[in-house]
Amino acid sequence: MERERVRAETLRQREGLVPEVRTVFSRQIVDSVMRWIQSESFDAVMLYLSMRSEVETDTLLERLHHAGKHICAPVVDTDQNRLIPRRIQEAETALVRHRYGMLEPNTACPIFPISQLQ
Repeated sequence: MERERVRAETLRQREGLVPEVRTVFSRQIVDSVMRWIQSESFDAVMLYLSMRSEVETDTLLERLHHAGKHICAPVVDTDQNRLIPRRIQEAETALVRHRYGMLEPNTACPIFPISQLQ
């Protein structure tokens, strides 16, 4: 019960942020994540594609692309209750809206081996 209470409170606070503040916080998080990825010399990473009040990952996707990284995002397989990593090569054409409303790579994006994700 405590975990659910903390999650609900965190979500309430996150959704209460004005968009400008969320964007500032998101950019700070993206900067930190990029420094970490570069310091570890990661070549292949998987990220989520943000929606609603989540940390905005569109800038992270763009920066990873410009850095020449292999970028993957999960595709939700509701039949088998799993996530499938697919490589995003061109975000402008590769992303489609899932029936639950979130963006995900389309079926033309190649499946990326989990073992190669860093």
